[in-house]
Amino acid sequence: MEHTQLLGLNFSVKENSKNLPKNIYAIKVLDYDTNKTFDLAIEHDGYCPELSSDHILSNFGEYLCNVQYKIIEDYFRLNEVEKPKSYTSICEVVTDENGELYYYSRSASK
Repeated sequence: MEHTQLLGLNFSVKENSKNLPKNIYAIKVLDYDTNKTFDLAIEHDGYCPELSSDHILSNFGEYLCNVQYKIIEDYFRLNEVEKPKSYTSICEVVTDENGELYYYSRSASK
């Protein structure tokens, strides 16, 4: 499975949450100006903490923001494409070291 294919899976079906590529962060980004989407995916460092407190949840949220920023910046820099002035994430998927769905977020408007 290509890592960006994670963005199209229906995770309400339990079987789709297992046997996925390991330690993947994938994001679908929408450029508001052109209405074009970009599917991006990288292997992450395996940081998938037990979300047992608000502090840990906050740290994980900050981690996701940093990974998102880096993947978007690197994609546009490496492909020598101008980064959109206004964009949003439509979907984010994180898998753990066992190839199981760890985190999933989808925009309510798309």
